[in-house]
Amino acid sequence: MSSKVHLQPFPFKKLPFDTRLIIYSLNNNLVASYDGQPPNLFLALAADKELFDEAKSIYSKTNAVITSHNEPAHKAKKLKDLLQLTHIILVAVKRYVMTHYPLYIVHILVRY
Repeated sequence: MSSKVHLQPFPFKKLPFDTRLIIYSLNNNLVASYDGQPPNLFLALAADKELFDEAKSIYSKTNAVITSHNEPAHKAKKLKDLLQLTHIILVAVKRYVMTHYPLYIVHILVRY
Protein backbone atom coordinates (compact mmCIF):
# COMPACT_ATOMS: atom_id res chain seq x y z
CA MET A 1 0.00 0.00 0.00
CA SER A 2 1.43 3.37 -0.93
CA SER A 3 0.76 6.47 1.02
CA LYS A 4 0.91 9.90 -0.47
CA VAL A 5 2.83 12.59 1.29
CA HIS A 6 1.50 16.09 0.89
CA LEU A 7 4.24 18.62 1.33
CA GLN A 8 3.40 22.16 2.20
CA PRO A 9 5.70 25.07 1.36
CA PHE A 10 7.75 26.29 4.29
CA PRO A 11 6.37 29.63 5.56
CA PHE A 12 9.71 31.43 5.13
CA LYS A 13 8.06 34.85 5.12
CA LYS A 14 6.61 34.24 8.59
CA LEU A 15 10.07 33.90 10.10
CA PRO A 16 11.32 36.98 11.96
CA PHE A 17 13.50 39.28 9.86
CA ASP A 18 16.56 38.57 12.05
CA THR A 19 16.15 34.83 11.48
CA ARG A 20 15.94 35.34 7.73
CA LEU A 21 19.15 37.41 7.88
CA ILE A 22 20.91 34.48 9.56
CA ILE A 23 19.65 32.11 6.86
CA TYR A 24 20.85 34.45 4.12
CA SER A 25 24.34 34.49 5.63
CA LEU A 26 24.61 30.70 6.11
CA ASN A 27 26.71 28.75 3.61
CA ASN A 28 27.00 31.74 1.33
CA ASN A 29 23.30 31.50 0.43
CA LEU A 30 23.44 34.92 -1.20
CA VAL A 31 26.84 34.68 -2.90
CA ALA A 32 27.11 34.91 -6.68
CA SER A 33 28.65 31.95 -8.48
CA TYR A 34 32.04 32.20 -10.19
CA ASP A 35 30.38 33.34 -13.42
CA GLY A 36 28.38 36.07 -11.67
CA GLN A 37 25.05 34.23 -11.67
CA PRO A 38 22.87 34.78 -8.61
CA PRO A 39 22.42 31.85 -6.21
CA ASN A 40 19.37 29.59 -6.23
CA LEU A 41 17.92 31.01 -2.99
CA PHE A 42 18.01 34.50 -4.49
CA LEU A 43 16.19 33.28 -7.60
CA ALA A 44 13.63 31.36 -5.53
CA LEU A 45 12.80 34.45 -3.51
CA ALA A 46 11.96 36.32 -6.72
CA ALA A 47 8.46 34.81 -6.49
CA ASP A 48 7.71 37.09 -3.53
CA LYS A 49 8.44 40.79 -4.10
CA GLU A 50 8.95 41.61 -0.41
CA LEU A 51 11.39 38.73 0.19
CA PHE A 52 13.14 39.37 -3.12
CA ASP A 53 13.66 43.07 -2.30
CA GLU A 54 14.99 42.09 1.12
CA ALA A 55 17.45 39.59 -0.37
CA LYS A 56 18.35 41.93 -3.24
CA SER A 57 19.38 44.61 -0.77
CA ILE A 58 21.77 42.20 0.96
CA TYR A 59 22.95 40.61 -2.30
CA SER A 60 23.87 43.93 -3.89
CA LYS A 61 25.75 45.09 -0.79
CA THR A 62 27.83 41.91 -0.46
CA ASN A 63 28.50 40.89 -4.09
CA ALA A 64 30.30 42.75 -6.85
CA VAL A 65 31.15 41.80 -10.41
CA ILE A 66 33.70 44.34 -11.58
CA THR A 67 34.46 44.74 -15.27
CA SER A 68 36.19 47.42 -17.27
CA HIS A 69 32.73 48.82 -18.04
CA ASN A 70 31.60 49.35 -14.44
CA GLU A 71 34.99 49.93 -12.78
CA PRO A 72 34.49 53.73 -12.51
CA ALA A 73 31.23 53.22 -10.62
CA HIS A 74 32.98 50.94 -8.11
CA LYS A 75 35.83 53.41 -7.69
CA ALA A 76 33.28 56.07 -6.78
CA LYS A 77 31.78 54.01 -3.94
CA LYS A 78 32.34 55.05 -0.35
CA LEU A 79 34.74 53.04 1.78
CA LYS A 80 31.96 51.93 4.15
CA ASP A 81 30.10 50.41 1.17
CA LEU A 82 33.23 48.70 -0.16
CA LEU A 83 33.93 47.16 3.25
CA GLN A 84 30.55 45.38 3.13
CA LEU A 85 31.60 43.42 0.05
CA THR A 86 32.33 39.80 0.91
CA HIS A 87 32.42 38.41 -2.60
CA ILE A 88 34.10 40.08 -5.57
CA ILE A 89 34.46 38.82 -9.13
CA LEU A 90 36.94 40.66 -11.34
CA VAL A 91 36.51 40.17 -15.07
CA ALA A 92 39.35 41.25 -17.33
CA VAL A 93 39.60 40.98 -21.09
CA LYS A 94 43.02 40.73 -22.67
CA ARG A 95 43.15 41.56 -26.36
CA TYR A 96 45.48 39.35 -28.43
CA VAL A 97 44.15 40.01 -31.89
CA MET A 98 41.27 42.05 -33.17
CA THR A 99 38.92 39.06 -33.35
CA HIS A 100 39.94 37.18 -30.20
CA TYR A 101 39.13 38.43 -26.73
CA PRO A 102 40.11 35.80 -24.14
CA LEU A 103 38.25 36.31 -20.91
CA TYR A 104 40.04 36.13 -17.59
CA ILE A 105 37.94 35.81 -14.47
CA VAL A 106 39.40 36.30 -11.01
CA HIS A 107 37.12 35.12 -8.23
CA ILE A 108 37.77 36.70 -4.83
CA LEU A 109 35.99 35.70 -1.64
CA VAL A 110 36.63 38.14 1.17
CA ARG A 111 36.22 36.78 4.68
CA TYR A 112 36.75 38.68 7.90
